[in-house]
Amino acid sequence: MKKVLLVMAVTLMSVLQICAQATKVTAKDMQMFRLYGAVVDSFTGEAVDSSVVTVWNADSTRMVGSTYNAGWGWRVSLPASGDYIVCYSHPRYQPVSCHVKLNFSHHRRPRITLDSMKLRKRRLNTEEDYTDGQILSEVVVTASKIKMVTRGDTVIYNADAFELANGSMLDALVRQLPGVELKGGRIYVNGEFVDNLLVNGRNFFRGNPKIALDNLPAYMVDKVKVYRRESDRDVALGIQRLNNREKELVMDVGLKRIYSFGWSVNADVGMGTDDRYRAKLFGLRFSNYTRSVAYLNSNNTNDASTPGTSGQWSSQYNLTVPSDYTSAGLMHTIDDRQRRFTYEGEVSVDYNKQDTRTRQSSVRFLTTEDTYSRLRSQDETSATHIATRHTFELKRPGSGFHIVLKPKVEYTDNRSDAASWLAELSNPIDERIGTIIDSIFFMSDRPFSQQSFLVSTQAIQRHMKGHLWSGGMDASASLKLSELGDVLRFSFGGSFADGRTRTGELNTVRFYQLPQNPDTERNTQGIATTRNANGMFSVDCP
Repeated sequence: MKKVLLVMAVTLMSVLQICAQATKVTAKDMQMFRLYGAVVDSFTGEAVDSSVVTVWNADSTRMVGSTYNAGWGWRVSLPASGDYIVCYSHPRYQPVSCHVKLNFSHHRRPRITLDSMKLRKRRLNTEEDYTDGQILSEVVVTASKIKMVTRGDTVIYNADAFELANGSMLDALVRQLPGVELKGGRIYVNGEFVDNLLVNGRNFFRGNPKIALDNLPAYMVDKVKVYRRESDRDVALGIQRLNNREKELVMDVGLKRIYSFGWSVNADVGMGTDDRYRAKLFGLRFSNYTRSVAYLNSNNTNDASTPGTSGQWSSQYNLTVPSDYTSAGLMHTIDDRQRRFTYEGEVSVDYNKQDTRTRQSSVRFLTTEDTYSRLRSQDETSATHIATRHTFELKRPGSGFHIVLKPKVEYTDNRSDAASWLAELSNPIDERIGTIIDSIFFMSDRPFSQQSFLVSTQAIQRHMKGHLWSGGMDASASLKLSELGDVLRFSFGGSFADGRTRTGELNTVRFYQLPQNPDTERNTQGIATTRNANGMFSVDCP
């Protein structure tokens, strides 16, 4: 009996020890971090099954994990944060290795997903590689230009390989690039919006790519590259995005060396009948670190446009009446050589004058006696708009902070003088409307010859004069808190508006055949003021 109890005790102690060890392993395993990824073919994009993925420490002396890629991807457990080397290999593909810096967190970042690794197939260099080779009797080699090549995640287009009409601008070239579309002045590559258009690796009037698209001659372009890069904010904060999808997509237009510095000028001047005229001028000066633009559009052909896309300037206003329109502006951009800051500024002036004249005849059918109305009116309006906008970005690489300031000020002046003259008669008169109106309202020394047919007259004079100052400031500041990518972001801004509008109207009505209706004259004046200001401030840690 004692032997039986002794055996049972030993067995129980062994089971408890095994369970304790299993518990320790499980606890240790629970503390392991997870690294995920995928391996795909660089051409087809399909998963490369059975490819070996190994993870080494920073000096390649110790392997810390190994696995195989499957249809869904791969996963490796790692003990801690740090620098690692991830190696990819497959018998039919070229081996690739990359260095990654991983920052794990037990509670907030226990897993990290790397961007998919694209493997290229090996070249066939030996006779054994050519299992189904055939001997060709004759080979004809024809020289051709390669339109596009792929280097890693970068797509490179050769501008000289595309046939373009003489005088074509950059937008005509971009439209021909495979997989690239232009929609509403925006660039899309394989359906994805391009965040920035660069020229020689530098921002070209950020947020306004249409200036380069419509006014940069295509013959100046050497290569067009499409790739992903860290945003200026991430570079300044020292944040590295391991997932490629989180990086911004850019199109980099590389100019031929001879055109890397210089001027580009486009002019369009025309004259026509009835004193019609149109003049457009666009001048661009550029270098690796500065860009300056000056433009002018002046005409009386209802063409209210500014530099745009599709080979034409885009219209800001819908002008449906004869107008005198003038628009001019200056833009300037400075990029620091060490990429510490960027400045972008713009000053624009718009002037629009419209003169609307109306002549109208109408008949009102009554049971007693029909009446005939003659109306003439004119309305002269003018609007002047002056605006200045600036952007200053402090973005020193690796500094741990990023600041953006965007001040703007605008001034608008609107004026209008309008008048209308209406005469109602009991008998139709064949004279011209202008002659009738002038005889009734402006020739007091000579009574209207058809005075007996006058029923009533109405004269209205209106005027308006207004101005408005407006502006504001949008600003943001980001500060890096930890190596995990935690960022403290401050956002603040404000706007103001201060304006006044004066209006007046003189309305005079007279009756000629109905003495019981007295003449009336009404004079009204009004002042409307606009004055407001607001601001906002927020702090967040995304």
